[in-house]
Amino acid sequence: MSHAPIPLAEELVSKFKGQTIAQSIRFYKCVIRDEVIVNTYEERQTSNMEADWGHIAEQAGDEEPAYFIVRLEGTKRWLLLTYVPDAAPVKSKMTFASAKEFLKEKLGANFFVEDVHATTKAELSYANLQAGRAPVNALSSKEVELGELHKQEEQARKDFSQSLTAKTQPGATAGIGGYHSVVLPLTDHAKAELTKLREGTATFLELEITEKNDHVEAKGTAKNVNSGEGVAKEITGSAPRFYVYLTNKISKQAALIYYCPGNSPQKLRMVYSTAKQGLADEINRTGLHIASRKIEISEAGDVVEELKRNLNANTGLQPAKTTVLGEGGGVVKAKNIPTIGGHGGNAHHSVYGLMNNSVTQKTEVKKKIVMPPPGAYG
Repeated sequence: MSHAPIPLAEELVSKFKGQTIAQSIRFYKCVIRDEVIVNTYEERQTSNMEADWGHIAEQAGDEEPAYFIVRLEGTKRWLLLTYVPDAAPVKSKMTFASAKEFLKEKLGANFFVEDVHATTKAELSYANLQAGRAPVNALSSKEVELGELHKQEEQARKDFSQSLTAKTQPGATAGIGGYHSVVLPLTDHAKAELTKLREGTATFLELEITEKNDHVEAKGTAKNVNSGEGVAKEITGSAPRFYVYLTNKISKQAALIYYCPGNSPQKLRMVYSTAKQGLADEINRTGLHIASRKIEISEAGDVVEELKRNLNANTGLQPAKTTVLGEGGGVVKAKNIPTIGGHGGNAHHSVYGLMNNSVTQKTEVKKKIVMPPPGAYG
């Protein structure tokens, strides 16, 4: 799924720009640290390209992926070598494959004239490069297939969106590249079920686009789900779906989850992808607050980690103080107010426990007592 690009460290960008003139470095080794692409090693250039290239394998790890940005012989042209060993986690493989184009764009795509992929140190040899053997892709065949499906989805989404006009689709808003994000209104039933999340009587709701592709409807009723693992169990089927999960009852913050399995019909993928941002806006109008980082998954099990990442990205939204009004406007003392997925202030949440005590708030407020005037009771 598409995510925000992994940024490059400014030091790396500055060094590379300098080398387009100085030409003293043969290659840079770059890895991802704390979701930033950083330079961890650089090899100085000699007159022997093959000898310089031989140091790449020495710098390659057994499990950690890396980019090697290599200056070609006698030119200002560069080669990007993406090294992703077989033992690397699948998530790292996906990250490196998706971040490659952004890396080239940030450094200057015109400088890169060749791409090479390798998964073993043997494939890093200079002889292998010269022999021109087809490199092994950093992704598995399944991952490559999903990537192609995503490209088809994006193209279909653009084609679909470009066919819309403000006249025929009043809710359409211009998007990047001139195509549109379509706003499909919520049905009354969907609004009623989302109200349960806003009021804190439920934490989870499944949403689907109607057959006519003109509304978003609630599938069933809202329910209480109190962990990321519980959310994963609720995500089933082979068709795209939206899910809303309440993560903070006090601030009414919720996560919008876009589930798009790899084997789902392309037309449905296109429709759901186009409606995603518009749906977030519609839900916000109900009084819930959708986190700015939308979750996109192709497998149900991935939602647990994604919910953790969402919480880390939005910890600043936790309320610092809470005041609860009692009947008649009196102020009462708030104890163990539920803040995450229906849990009380001291409860441990299997997904959000990493935040320790900062996740929940136990607010002490002085109780206001109004005394009746003399003679009020005879």
